[in-house]
Parts: sequence; structure tokens; C-alpha cells
Amino acid sequence: MNGDEARPPATNAVRAPGPADGGPGPARPRLTVVNGLAGTAQTGTAQPGVVQPGVVQPGVARTDATACAADLAHVAEAIRECSVHATEALAAITRSPGIAAMRTHVAAQSALVRALTHGKGLGCSFAGGTFSGVVSQAAGVAGRRGLAVRVMATSARVRLTGLAHRHPEMRDDPLLRALVDAVNTGSVPRFAREMWRLHRARGFGGIISTIAPMYGEIQTLWALLDGNPFNDATAWRLASGRDVPSADPLTGLSTKAIMFWDRGRGVSREVDPGPELAAALPRRGSIIDFLTALRLLGRGSRVIVQTVRGPDGAERFVLLMPGMGTEIRSDDTPQDVVGAFTTTLRSESSTTNALLDAIGKAGIPEGAEIALIGHSLGGSAVMNLAQDAAFCRRHTVTHAIALGAPIDFKKPADPRTWVASIVHHRDIVATMDGQGTDTCFDLHPDWYTVSFGQPEDTFPSCHGIRHYLAALEHDLLIERAHIDRKLVPYRGVVTRSRVFQLHRDVPEPHGHPFLTAPGSPSTADLPVRGHDTDAIVAFFAAEARAVERALAGEEVGALVRLAASRWVPVALTVIAHRDSTIGPYAEARLAVCVHDPWRGRHPLAAWADPVRRPDLRWSGQQVLGCTVTTHAAQTTAHDAWGLAPEIGPVAFARSGRRRLALAIGGANGTTLTGRLGPGTPVPSLGRVWYGRSGNADVVRSVAEFRGGARAHPLPWLRLRAGPGDDPVTRRLREIGVRDARPMLCLAAFNCRSRMDDGARLSIN
Repeated sequence: MNGDEARPPATNAVRAPGPADGGPGPARPRLTVVNGLAGTAQTGTAQPGVVQPGVVQPGVARTDATACAADLAHVAEAIRECSVHATEALAAITRSPGIAAMRTHVAAQSALVRALTHGKGLGCSFAGGTFSGVVSQAAGVAGRRGLAVRVMATSARVRLTGLAHRHPEMRDDPLLRALVDAVNTGSVPRFAREMWRLHRARGFGGIISTIAPMYGEIQTLWALLDGNPFNDATAWRLASGRDVPSADPLTGLSTKAIMFWDRGRGVSREVDPGPELAAALPRRGSIIDFLTALRLLGRGSRVIVQTVRGPDGAERFVLLMPGMGTEIRSDDTPQDVVGAFTTTLRSESSTTNALLDAIGKAGIPEGAEIALIGHSLGGSAVMNLAQDAAFCRRHTVTHAIALGAPIDFKKPADPRTWVASIVHHRDIVATMDGQGTDTCFDLHPDWYTVSFGQPEDTFPSCHGIRHYLAALEHDLLIERAHIDRKLVPYRGVVTRSRVFQLHRDVPEPHGHPFLTAPGSPSTADLPVRGHDTDAIVAFFAAEARAVERALAGEEVGALVRLAASRWVPVALTVIAHRDSTIGPYAEARLAVCVHDPWRGRHPLAAWADPVRRPDLRWSGQQVLGCTVTTHAAQTTAHDAWGLAPEIGPVAFARSGRRRLALAIGGANGTTLTGRLGPGTPVPSLGRVWYGRSGNADVVRSVAEFRGGARAHPLPWLRLRAGPGDDPVTRRLREIGVRDARPMLCLAAFNCRSRMDDGARLSIN
């Protein structure tokens, strides 16, 4: 029988490479596990009870230890459900009013309390509410664990025992045995001591390689027994195989603290692959050719979209995405450790969005068939695409192949998508979602899953794409042949390869932040200089959703928020130029504070910008509406600064340096009146404005006001927006700022001003 034809995707088989595979033969056995079954690699004639290479073994089931561990996990979940019901019943009885009710239910209360607290009952197993959770966590800190936790810990121990039998080299390792014993005790000092011993003996890479096959079980058992209340929820998620972790299993640090740094919209731009890469890319379609292209890409945050003409003459598409880089956090690329973490635990990330952008720019027609292939972070990212229902409605995802990627909790939106997962059992990256390569849960019985490796393989080399490529070329011949059979529609000629560079956010233009070079068609004398200018900037709080509706998807950058709330600062700027190079005029601008348009920024970064020179600032203000008083000012604002101003009345009246009376748009427009209140001097009153020109490019302009600038943190002013139709008044009503007091005012009177020509930028 030809084994290459005999095994379907779900066949459980173990084989050893022979001389025909390019290996040295049976003296160097390699363990291969398909769909979770491990066995002893053998060669020679068939014997009863021995799994032979390429031979279908009917009735082969999971090992006894694996099945027992899964059953114990289900029992633990049932016990926890009983605890929830018992806690709810106790709470309902306690809430019953009246002395008679208390006397009637006292026996039931006593029985429920004994059941929930006694060591021979459910242990300390209050569950199902906030107060119950606090009591249960406090009991865990004190060392009192409920019955459900003890049973789940037993399940984890059984999994470790099963893994030790599957991997004898781990069972015979004294350092690893000592580490597992320390985990069983839940003692932090002992665990730290054994980790230090392992580190001194083998180094960091040795630690990873040693514990990788059982890392999921070790971290699960530790989180269940360590007495840390902050990782209890994660411990249960991992132990039950229900979901991705919500916190670090070892420390309890919330995963949100890491995913918080993956800020960015995720964009891409097509780049020239260069003559060397273009010449080296394979011209045929097979799993080896696709992985070779991934190897050639390296870790430069690039992806390839290939067009393949299949054997039937139809054009199909292949997306190839490599793994993550070595940086912890990068402002430029989403393929860093933070991006990998977010892409694994969440379906939406800057990496996923950048891939969607690349596919959109590749011009793949709707309904076209596409295969998604990724390594490491790339595997998680392509699975995010496969489980995106909107993406699957636009394109037909026929295949999703991941190598060394943590994808256990991802599921394609289209049930017809064929999924293959290839993992080295010492590749710890594949366990980032909390499930090891030999998990006891059969999460995806319809997937084609291959786990392979040798005891002498070490991390990080076993995680590299070169290692996976070499394994499929020389050792996993049957698995490679089966994948190629599934890829038959793509086994044709590659007619086009397009390379895209991924970015966490729109990349900075060359020369940033010095972007004030003339670039407008304006005929005005630029920069516009004022020799006697009054300027006032009043900041108000507006609801973020209202501002987003007003912008209608035309945001230049992310909105700056007030203390991570739903409120954003908006600025009303009124300027009176009594003597300028384009004549006397006044203007009013309503703008919303935004982060820079080129990369995701820390939410507090914009608040540090005011201490910088205006031309060095990242953040700025995107103009929502503008009113000017002269045609010359209107032409200059449109041509030089990318604004769409309207001509209307703007009155700027003040009494001394304290009392103001501003009016925009006439009698039915906007007024800002009152006293500025106490103030403090500031170096300058510089502004960075963003506007949209007619061709949708962004125009960045800088204005500086020198002389007598002051900040007024407690202004006694009041703004009222009337029913007028001028741009400023209309926009104020749209964002809900009708009758409000400013949070802060910046003012400069009788100062000099300079308003530079805008720099046109393409950020799409």
C-alpha cells in the first residue's frame, strides 16, 4: 500500500525517517505526531500494537493519561458549576426577609455553608459573584483551595505524567523533575530556586528548550496552586481549554497591560522587492516553494501576495507572512513581541489590520480564492483573517496553513477552509495561547495537525522558518505530500509576486518634523507675518463619539483623550491680525486635538508636546471649521493651509488683558465672553494645524506667536453657540458644545505672529 495515498488528514500516524527521506535511518528516530497521537517510531515489518509509517491504524485513540486528564478537567468544571449553584442558593436564602423565613431556612443555610466550606465537601468554593470571588481568592491566598481547583490541579498533574511518558528524555531529567516538584508545591521561593538552577546549568535557551513540551501544563499547574489571586481566572481558562489567557499565568499581570502598547491603525505600502529577492523567489506553487519565499523574506516586516495560475488555468492568490522580529516594541513595525502577543490573544490588532490593508491594495477581486500561509506571528495573523467573517464574504479562503503559531483558539469563519497546523514540540512560541502541542483537549478534530521534533533540538533554532522548511523537505515527507495534494489548485505557475511593507501606523514622511517647506500653489507672500496680533485659544471638552461623527472618517490621527475617557479636547482659536503681510483680518478656527498621523502614540504623549517647539511637535489640531473676514485670508487659508474657510464676521474685543468679548458669525453665531482670570507666563503660543486639501492630502502647517503669551488654567469665560450657520457655530452644535466654560485658555496680546506655508503629506 502506498502510505502517501492511504492517510487522510485526520489519520493518527507516527513514522521514522529512513534513508529514502535523506536521513541516516533508524539510528536517528524522529517523533512525528499527527492530530495529537504519540507513539514509538519503528521501522521494519508490521507488528501488533506498533504504529507503522504510512499505515492507517483503525481504532487508535488518545493515550490513557490524556483521556484521563480531559475527563478530570470536565469533572472539575462540573464541580465548579455545582459551587456556583450552591452559592446562588445560599445568597437567595440569605436575602429572604422576615424572622419566620430565617428560622425556616436556617437548616438549609447551615447545610450549604458546610458544603461550600468543609474540606470533605466543596472546600472553600464560593463562586458566581463579586463577593464570592473575593472570598474564594482570599481563601486561595491562605492556602485553602476548593475541590474544583484540586481536581483541576490533578488533571494538570496527569497531563504532566502523560507527557513524561511520551518524552522519556524529560522523565529522566533531574533538573526538570525538581522544577515540576516545585510547581506542585506552589512555593514561590522553591520555584525560583529551581529555575535559577536550571538557568545556571543550561542558560536561558536551555530553560526554554527543556520546559517547552510541557510549558502549558507547568504554567497551568503553577497558576492553580501559587496562591496569587490575580491569575486565578487565567488558570481556569488554561486548565479547562476554554479560552486564551486573560493574564500572565506566572505573575497575574493582565494581558491588557501588554496589548495596550499595540496602538496603531495598521497600514501597508507596496515596496520594490529588489533584484536579488525578485530573482530568488520560486516560480512554482507548492508548500516547499511557499516556505522558501517566507525564508527569503526574513524578518523585515514584509509580506508577499502572489498570483498563481493553477492547473485549471484559473488565477488564485497566496498570502505569505513571516514571523515576528526580535524587538519588544517598535513604533514602526507591528511584527514585534507586543504585536505577536496581541495578534495571538485578540482577533483585531495592528498586524491584522495591516494585512487587510495589503490585501486591499493588492487588488484581489471579490470572490477570488486565496490561500493564507504564515509562520509564527504570521500564522496567528492569517488565522485572524480566516476567522474574519467580513473578509471571508469578500474572498474565498480555501486554505490556512500555520507553522509554529499559537492558533488553538482561532476558528475559520468559513467551515470549508482547510486548516493545517505544523508545530515543533520544543517551540514554545506555539504555546503563547496557553495550550501546549500535546494538549489533552481535542479543540479542532477537523484540522490537519502535525507535531514533530527531536530531543536534541533547541530553542530558538527550532522555531525558525529554516527548521520547519528543512523538516518538510527531509523528514516529514508524507505530511508534505498530503499538504501538497490539498494545495493542488495552487500547484501552478506564480505569475506575479507583490511585496508589501507593514507598518503599525502611517510611516513618517522623510524629513519629519521639519516639514514647512513651501509646497502650495498660493500666490500670497508666505509665510504670513503679523506685527500686531491678538490670539486666544480656549479648550473645551467634547464627547469623542460626537467628534468622530463630525469628522466622518476623515481623522488625520487618533483623537487625544482626556485621561483615557470618552471626552476629547477641542480648541477654539480666535486671531485678530491688525497688521499682517496680507492685510488686516481676523479668523476663527475650531479644531480637535489629534495625535500625529504617522504612528500610534502613547495616549499621554500629546500632553508633553506643548513644551516642544511647534515645528518639533508630533500632535496637532485638525481643523473642523474656519471663518475669516477677508478674501485674501480665504484664498491663503485654502491654498496654503488646506482649509475650507468661509467669509464671515469675526469680532475680537478686549478690555485690558483680562476681559474679552469675542463674536463669530454675527448675531446668531458664537460668543465667548468673560474674564480670563489669573494666568502664568508661557514661552510661546505655537500651534500645529492639520487640514485636508481638495485632493484629500493632509496639509500640516505651523504657526508661532511670540511675546506676552500666558496660560489661564481657571478662565471665567462662557461660550454660547447660537443657531447661526457659519462653520464654527455649526460644528460646535454638531459636537455638542453649545453652552460651556473652557478648561484652559492660552492668550497672547500685541504679539508677533508667523504662519508658515503648509506641507502636503499623503498618509493613505
